[in-house]
Amino acid sequence: MGFISLDEIPAFYLAAVESFPHPIPAETNWPAGIPGGYNDPHGLYEAESPGETIASNNWHCAWEGELLDAPESNDRGRQTAALTMLDIWVSDPYFTEKIEGPEQLWKSHVLDPAKNGDLLRMKREYWNCPTPD
Repeated sequence: MGFISLDEIPAFYLAAVESFPHPIPAETNWPAGIPGGYNDPHGLYEAESPGETIASNNWHCAWEGELLDAPESNDRGRQTAALTMLDIWVSDPYFTEKIEGPEQLWKSHVLDPAKNGDLLRMKREYWNCPTPD
């Protein structure tokens, strides 16, 4: 595994967005830039998957936002679609291998309660998401 510079991360992110296997919600755009935290111009970042990490987090946040916005419009279809996509996220190999691991704590502590109508933990976690463009 090698390292890349800060200037190289946007290209990795754009490549990951172009090849991302799942759609984002309708009327939602992929964020144009990379989030905070990637800000050391002299730092070296692991080249293994910075683009995939950023794209996966942005995708996840987009569907969390969709789920949290859906009740306001009384659109049960939007809620169902968001929960379906978030279910896909927790079974995606990238999530299970790189982010969560076998214990699936996000699923049991955030997604499962949301499926039962308890959105409090989802709302709390959504505060960590970057602001959509």
